[in-house]
Amino acid sequence: MKVTQVAIRYARSLFDLALEQEELEEVYHDIRLLQQVCIENKGFRLLLQSPIVQTDKKGRIVREIFGKSIRPLTLNFILLLARKRRESYIPPIADAFIEQYQDYRKILPVIVRTPGPLSDETRAQAASVMSKFTGAQIEFTEETDPELIGGFILTWKDLQYDATLSHQIEKLRRGVGKQNLYVKDR
Repeated sequence: MKVTQVAIRYARSLFDLALEQEELEEVYHDIRLLQQVCIENKGFRLLLQSPIVQTDKKGRIVREIFGKSIRPLTLNFILLLARKRRESYIPPIADAFIEQYQDYRKILPVIVRTPGPLSDETRAQAASVMSKFTGAQIEFTEETDPELIGGFILTWKDLQYDATLSHQIEKLRRGVGKQNLYVKDR
């Protein structure tokens, strides 16, 4: 999801307030819950974006859904967004908050795509290498892609490392293609 400047500013405000009130970990877990609900529940996303549903009704619905499961700081923040008619920005605000939290805690989310599940030993080795390379704590998300022919693809931030067999074969093909095999020796 695209994170806008508005979302970044609101997320920064919540982050700073949670840090100041020493509730950062709890608010982070609340925001993860909110993000998960936004991802899994299309009806909730549509409710947030709907111009037909009145703001006070959205606030009551949010209070009913999250009232007992999240901290008052997080709930009041969401209700403030609803009062200011910024509730449609809740999903990107959650994304921006999580990104700011990960930067603060030096956590690097890495996506690993493999043809099959990773073994514990391989996962530990990859985490060790990535941790040395980046200087951050690694948080793996594993994806299996049966179309990959051996190897793996690591993706983090805007970088990607492709160590699949098909990529290695393609590199080899490009390298051989640059040589002119038909030049006559003199």
